[in-house]
Amino acid sequence: MPTFDRAFENLTVIIGNSATLPCFITNLGDHKVAWIKVSNMDILTIGDYKVTNDDRIRLPQGYVSDWSLSISSINEDDAGEYICQVNTEPQIISKIHLNVQLPPKIIEERSTINPSPIKEGEDLRLYCHAEGIPAPQVSWFFRKIRIRNERVFIQNPKTYDHVIHEGDTLVIRNISRHHTGVYECIANNSVLPAASRKIKVSVEFGPEVQTESKIEQFRGMDARLECKIKSNPLINHYWMRGDHVIVNGIDRKEKYDFAIFSHSDYVTISILVIKNLTSNDYGKYECFAINGKTASKSEIFLDELVLRHFTSPRPIVSRIMVYQDKFTLSESTHVKLHRKNSNSSKLIKDIKLSDEEYLNRIFNKEDNFLSVSSHIYSNLICLLIGLTICFIINFKQ
Repeated sequence: MPTFDRAFENLTVIIGNSATLPCFITNLGDHKVAWIKVSNMDILTIGDYKVTNDDRIRLPQGYVSDWSLSISSINEDDAGEYICQVNTEPQIISKIHLNVQLPPKIIEERSTINPSPIKEGEDLRLYCHAEGIPAPQVSWFFRKIRIRNERVFIQNPKTYDHVIHEGDTLVIRNISRHHTGVYECIANNSVLPAASRKIKVSVEFGPEVQTESKIEQFRGMDARLECKIKSNPLINHYWMRGDHVIVNGIDRKEKYDFAIFSHSDYVTISILVIKNLTSNDYGKYECFAINGKTASKSEIFLDELVLRHFTSPRPIVSRIMVYQDKFTLSESTHVKLHRKNSNSSKLIKDIKLSDEEYLNRIFNKEDNFLSVSSHIYSNLICLLIGLTICFIINFKQ
């Protein structure tokens, strides 16, 4: 009596690979073996004869008891239950369930492709519906973008930030300009390759204008006024002086130059150069930016820069009073310098000096003392000599 080595088996294979459905029978004798696909009851083989026209199916029969069925280039339709049957009475069977794994696939019709720009403060929903076997898990990542010279760059394109959400639908409430960037959903079910989709989100916001409050420049020189505008989108911008639009692209080219530079993060730099400044050019200038129904402006004042000549203040005159202390014959005689009068001394000289001269006198006062003292001692010596001569003459008489 024929017998199977196993009665039921599950087999899992990734789509595109080959699969061998096992069927090992002992004591087969004159009985016949048939392979049947249960889903449509198709007879694939009877004995060693192949009934199906599918070239991917064959019976390898490595040895007598091996009646395994080989299927190459497995596709999704190959999944299901197969029966290896022996025509005994009653029939005996062995069931094999073939599981075909499919890598993730994002379904276009049920996913967000190119969302329209959204206004700041609104809610945004992004969809990324993926299918596969087993069912894939969807993860969302956010990549900040930079715009330089109208070219879009993604920060750190080789690395991912942390997962910001798990699931098919990503909801961003009260969206702001900081949410502008690329959102990527990645579907993964451990069957390679994973599926991904990048969705670029653009957040619209009204213009913000920044300028310096005031700049100064000499008459006859050129003045450069700079205006920094943040806006998405930026529809129009211009400079005004009073009620007059002084720059609208080609206005008074001989007097003004106008330049525009695209920076990053929706930043535009507008530069107004005013040539050969005259007295009429000084005053208030305004930079305007318009975004749809929203407008914004900033004021900048251009003032004349004047080179001021500074004169030294009138020098301060200092008085130096030269006093002589009261003295007796047994005491030494000397001169002192004072900033103010002394009640105990006799004023012998009043000198008016500038601060510089006064300081020189003070720093060199020891030299002055020596010179004045030498002069006094010389006079005393002369006086003593005169007295001595008079005494001698009187003595002789």
